[in-house]
Amino acid sequence: MNQPPSHPWPPIIESARAPLSARVRDFVLTVAAWALFLYFIRNAAAIAVGDVTTPILALATMHPREWLDLAYNLRYYLLTASVMMAWVVSWAFRRRRQLRQTARVKSPIHLPMAQHAASFGLKPETLEAWRESKVVVIQFDQEGHVVIDPPSPDPNHQLK
Repeated sequence: MNQPPSHPWPPIIESARAPLSARVRDFVLTVAAWALFLYFIRNAAAIAVGDVTTPILALATMHPREWLDLAYNLRYYLLTASVMMAWVVSWAFRRRRQLRQTARVKSPIHLPMAQHAASFGLKPETLEAWRESKVVVIQFDQEGHVVIDPPSPDPNHQLK
């Protein structure tokens, strides 16, 4: 009988086991992304805060906003949004044929349990018992055949 591999696959990397350099890199990149995002919306935030605080603090009437000044202050944000929108539209335009074809893909026909079990050389009852289990570990050989029968609630249950 084959022995299970000593290391599970795919490997699960917990944050505590990740190398310090990877954790520092992730932290620095996250902070940099947030800083760039805040830099792009700095003028929009200042305008929003100004719209709220100016009437309250000045207790005076506001002058109408100059729309050209607003557009000038938001130029980098608007440019970035426009470039991203153009990229998405051009991507969709180039891939329209593929996108249309994926919408028409039909679901495969239902595979009966007996046929599914037979494709792995199992009895249908075995497969049904495994479906009822909460956790099942199954090992395969190089040809894709089941080599170890996992524990089953039914003690009389065996492979073919």
